[in-house]
Amino acid sequence: SYNKDKTDGHRENSDFNMNNLYSKLSFDLNSHFKIWTDVSLARYQSTNPGPINTEDTTYKFPTHYQAIERGFASAAIENNYKKVQGALKTYVNWGNHTLAYDDFESSDINYGLMLYQALKLFKGNNITAGFDYAHYGGYAFNNIEYDPVKFIDTAIFETGLYALVQQEFFKVMTVSAGIRYQYHEMFESTWIPQLGVSYSITENTSVRANVSKGYRSPTIRELFMFKPANSALDPESMWNYEAGAIQKLLGQKLSLDLTGFFARGKNLIETVGVFPDIQNQNTGSFTHYGIEFQGKYIIRKDLDLMLNYSWLHTDKPTIAAPEHQVYLQGNYMVKGFSFFLSTQYINQLVTLKEPLTTQSYLLLSARVSYTIKDYLTFYVDGNNLTDENYEINYGYPMPGISVMAGFVVNWKKRF
Repeated sequence: SYNKDKTDGHRENSDFNMNNLYSKLSFDLNSHFKIWTDVSLARYQSTNPGPINTEDTTYKFPTHYQAIERGFASAAIENNYKKVQGALKTYVNWGNHTLAYDDFESSDINYGLMLYQALKLFKGNNITAGFDYAHYGGYAFNNIEYDPVKFIDTAIFETGLYALVQQEFFKVMTVSAGIRYQYHEMFESTWIPQLGVSYSITENTSVRANVSKGYRSPTIRELFMFKPANSALDPESMWNYEAGAIQKLLGQKLSLDLTGFFARGKNLIETVGVFPDIQNQNTGSFTHYGIEFQGKYIIRKDLDLMLNYSWLHTDKPTIAAPEHQVYLQGNYMVKGFSFFLSTQYINQLVTLKEPLTTQSYLLLSARVSYTIKDYLTFYVDGNNLTDENYEINYGYPMPGISVMAGFVVNWKKRF
């Protein structure tokens, strides 16, 4: 496959141009073993217009652009028996990056392998065990003739072992438990457990609960790359507790799903400050809790509605975390036509912590499509139809009204 994207952007000096090539080859050795390999190559150039409130004059010129080349390749062998399934996969990911305005150059290579096997000992039972290894690193520098600056030339590896057991009891209850041991070259090793249970009270009513530990080590970019980098960062970790219930009504045409969650953790990594005075920091301990609700109603075969709502409480402002989110969509199909309408409300989205800056906005989107004989579809999409003025990232206004029209051909023929 080949893909090309090109745009002038919705602001001055925000153009983007990408070319991407992807190929995959697979072969069935026999009824139980399959091998495959794939490769992807991409090259793109883009210009950063900068935040609208910056005093950095380098953004005033169209030379503030980046040129990036990235590649990905992987290979795997998969086995599939009645009671045993698994795979061994290796991969490599590499890239070269150039920022023209300050002669920044970097190159990286990431590679690793993943091995897992799933075993079904008896009915309702599933045991999975696996191992993975990741090695990533590279170098970066400003190639300025009179004052070259070296940022990083390093490599890091981490590895993990895990096991997961899932067991069904009497077709009404499922219990799952898992454990992972994670080793990182720079940080202390850690155990990451999880435990969950679900129970069907009736055909239309079910409940569930789970507890798990979350863990994420800082990336090379967060540790060493660019001005926000901070080599003293610690890994993020948290404990998450969740419980929920699903209720189906009206002959299962109406489905209601309610979930409550509580999370407590430490060392959340955030970028603090306003450009150019920014740095990645561990922002200490945190406590988050809230609820999520989803309802879907199939009014008729050709008409359905879906509603999502979430409420999130944080003990301190957290970037990109809104307090309330509401999403409502409807679909209607008739005689080859399909009509889609959606609205999304975001309340108190934090875009900057100091001074505290939030965004609240309402978006409206629509889509109309018409399909001819199942293989040719014409469509028109409209986004932000109320021309809402809003930001998701501080200083970067989002596009206003945008409309896209096109067609899709889906031709299948058996030979």
